[in-house]
Amino acid sequence: MGTAALREAHKQLLERRESVVEAWTESLQYTRFTGLTPSQIRETLDELYVLFCEAICADPFDPAALDPVGSRLVELGFNRPESLSCTLSHLMTALVHVSPEVRPPLVARFPEAVARLALTFNTHADRLIIKEHEEVSQAVFQSFRRLERALRESEDRYHQVVRWLPDGLAIHVEGQIVFANQKLGEMLGVLPADDLIGQSIWAFIHPDDVESVREELNRIHVRGYTVPIEVRVVRSSGEVIYVEGISTLIPYMDKEAVLSLARDVSDRKRAELELEEARRRLSMAREAERLRLAQELHDGVVQLLLGLSFQMARLRRQLQRDPERHAATLADDVKELRQGVLEVVKQLRGLVAELRPAGLEELGLIAAIENFVTQVQEEVQSPSIRLRLDERAATLPREVAICLFRVLQEAVRNAVKHADARRIDIILSVNASTVKLSISDDGRGFTLPERLSNLALDNHFGLLGIEERVTSLNGTCDIETRPGRGTRILVTIPLEKEPAHVPTYPRSPG
Repeated sequence: MGTAALREAHKQLLERRESVVEAWTESLQYTRFTGLTPSQIRETLDELYVLFCEAICADPFDPAALDPVGSRLVELGFNRPESLSCTLSHLMTALVHVSPEVRPPLVARFPEAVARLALTFNTHADRLIIKEHEEVSQAVFQSFRRLERALRESEDRYHQVVRWLPDGLAIHVEGQIVFANQKLGEMLGVLPADDLIGQSIWAFIHPDDVESVREELNRIHVRGYTVPIEVRVVRSSGEVIYVEGISTLIPYMDKEAVLSLARDVSDRKRAELELEEARRRLSMAREAERLRLAQELHDGVVQLLLGLSFQMARLRRQLQRDPERHAATLADDVKELRQGVLEVVKQLRGLVAELRPAGLEELGLIAAIENFVTQVQEEVQSPSIRLRLDERAATLPREVAICLFRVLQEAVRNAVKHADARRIDIILSVNASTVKLSISDDGRGFTLPERLSNLALDNHFGLLGIEERVTSLNGTCDIETRPGRGTRILVTIPLEKEPAHVPTYPRSPG
């Protein structure tokens, strides 16, 4: 069969072009997902079908002419074996429908055409698969590198945060430390902190606190965490410190672990103990002051009254025995009794003045301060006391006025008795929200301890009493002093509202 038969076969194949391409397009759409639309796929397959018809009917026949069919299928994305099988099926169907007279040469050429088309398809598919594999491998590798870098950075940040936490951190499993941060190592005196790994937490808990810590950790399995507890911890040097700790359950290396945070509260605990001791001594001092007043009443006023009583009893007996004889001396006896009564009154007034400032209730704070200053200057020729008092202080709340007066009273007495001051300046100012009292002297000054409570440990209670009074009214007390540079006490107390302006009382002399 010659060229004429091949041309006829070519003609018949093209007559089935539309139906073959339509069926081929529908089949290929389901072999692999592609971004092409059905119309784009159909158009390309139409071109490939025409190319197949020309190649299979060519004279002479060259199987290499079918290479574009296999390569284009792969380029379109149809690179799976199902795509090749579907293509060969539809091309074979087209040959079957050619008339028997022209079919034999086509059938003879078809196996070689199939082999060539399959070879081209598989070669290109393998190359594409290798390329995609390389791209995927590279993408996976890059993704892994990015993930590894991000994980490393995350771990670095985590270790930095944990390392420099202000609190000690430990993870322990069944009491054995498996992780410890830098702060915990510093707290326990074990550096580097990695040396703590493998040690038992119980080696650092004070023996007297072990039982309470065990009980709290046993309860952690019920609620998942502990309440903050304060325990004594023994450092590697043997020093005992106070630690406030809290713990929680966490998973660690497929095990149930306990994460504990610990904060050194030794300074706070020490301050609390010192304050408690200072308050105890202050209470003892106040009790001693009460005893002093009782002693002064007993040794002074009571004894004077007893003396007056004896004198009056003696005078009555004398008058009963011989009234005419003692009548002449009666006036002198009465005068002596009156002097005794006046001495009793004087001593009682002195004690009352200490317990209740003169004029504070009746005339207000300003008058009480002026009376006190006058009394001090009468008793002691030095120092010179200068006053600058805000008139609005006359109607301060009673508790504020008493507090300020007692502060002033204590500060002036200290300046006179202990500082050898030659000049004292007192400034009292009031505004809408606060009242301020400043007492400055040019005395010898002193070294102020870190905490005023330390003064009580040496039985010096005056400044501590000032601070307690002021603190009870939510105020502040600032003390500035240096040896040889005098002392300044500044008290600031908040007010709920500004005192009303009232007429002032005339100042007392002095």
